[in-house]
Amino acid sequence: MKIFNDIRNFINDSSKIIIYDNLIDIINFKEIKDISSSSIKILSNKEINITGKDLCIIKMYDNEIVIKGIIKSINV
Repeated sequence: MKIFNDIRNFINDSSKIIIYDNLIDIINFKEIKDISSSSIKILSNKEINITGKDLCIIKMYDNEIVIKGIIKSINV
């Protein structure tokens, strides 16, 4: 059963960033470090820095967050 726990932990610890038109969906995030209309910092496996204009969180679940706005850069 250890292998199943290892796989489950790997899946839960892995972040996934999906980029759409003016939307970013981050799966398996841990916390929001900083937020403004021009910058959002998310802590996942690594810190994710999103910069842009008119950024806002439109959906947030336990481990998933969707950000909308004019995205200029994403730094991991």
